[in-house]
Amino acid sequence: MSNSSAQQRGQSIKQDMQDRAEDFKCAAQRTAQDVKEQVMGSANDAVEQLKEMGSEFKQRAWEGYESLRDNSGEYVDQSRQKAQELGETLERQIKTQPMTSILVAVGLGFIVGALWSRR
Repeated sequence: MSNSSAQQRGQSIKQDMQDRAEDFKCAAQRTAQDVKEQVMGSANDAVEQLKEMGSEFKQRAWEGYESLRDNSGEYVDQSRQKAQELGETLERQIKTQPMTSILVAVGLGFIVGALWSRR
């Protein structure tokens, strides 16, 4: 084999290696790009799911707040009505039986005073 033939063979191998390296580089870049796109797609999907979950949580919290607000107003109204009824009943009882009412009040005062003095 002559020197020029060996040089040509060496050049050919060198060129072949450079071509393969370039092909490998391009394949690696395509793979990296594909992976990047998959990761970005997954990240975007995750962000969208989190947004949906946050929106759903916000909606449920608002509904719970509204329900609580509505129910608490209803309970306050019922409590007022019961207190008013109790006051009216107590007033009727005092008017119809004043002496009994005074004795009950004195008795309750005595019991409360005894309990209070123990502390």
